[in-house]
Amino acid sequence: MNEIKRFNYYIRMIIGDSEDIDGGDNSFWRLVITDDSSKAEDGYPYGIPIDLAYFIHMHCKCYFCGAPINRNLSKCCCGIVDDGIVDPANEYMQARFEYDFYDEFNDILNREDRRVRSSQRNHVLSTRGEHSKEEIDELFRKQDGLCFYCGTPLSKKDGPSKLHKDHFVAIVNGGINDISNIVLSCRTCNLDKRDLDGNSFISSRKRNLDKETRGKVNAIQKKVDALVRE
Repeated sequence: MNEIKRFNYYIRMIIGDSEDIDGGDNSFWRLVITDDSSKAEDGYPYGIPIDLAYFIHMHCKCYFCGAPINRNLSKCCCGIVDDGIVDPANEYMQARFEYDFYDEFNDILNREDRRVRSSQRNHVLSTRGEHSKEEIDELFRKQDGLCFYCGTPLSKKDGPSKLHKDHFVAIVNGGINDISNIVLSCRTCNLDKRDLDGNSFISSRKRNLDKETRGKVNAIQKKVDALVRE
């Protein structure tokens, strides 16, 4: 996860909170930040990225005294980290921001989620098997240059019909990057399948194919199965 600058602080909790001001309810979001990676919120294990740090600096205040948050996320000069409600162990800072900024905050978290998933997937791809260009070429021949799922003609060249390498058992579901788990598909099938089970996706796709195309796809799948067993 070296693609962007990160701070060695971690989101521990994100809490919806409120306070009574002059008889009215003022709602806000509360961030509990730790400097202990083992206490990080699930899904955010790599430290606070620069875009989130900038958001905290621009839109957050110290939860306790209301002072602005420093650009480098240094502790507030008030020195308070515990209000007796949130467990203070390994706590570094508590900050708050208004509900009006939640959409921007959520966009940053979604972006971070994509970065984390991409990093984890790339790690799996580099450690859980591999395949060669020659194996892909052989698979292309076995599939008669057609999509494994719908029979659409594929191309090795850039363009709308360029082949996609699909993991039959998705990486996130424990699939490997070996040729035995690779099938070639069109862009539409690859994007529609996402991390679905390969056999379930085959069943759903075949329901939308005419009899002739379904026969071609069945033949392709049998040849690929035979190739895997060789």
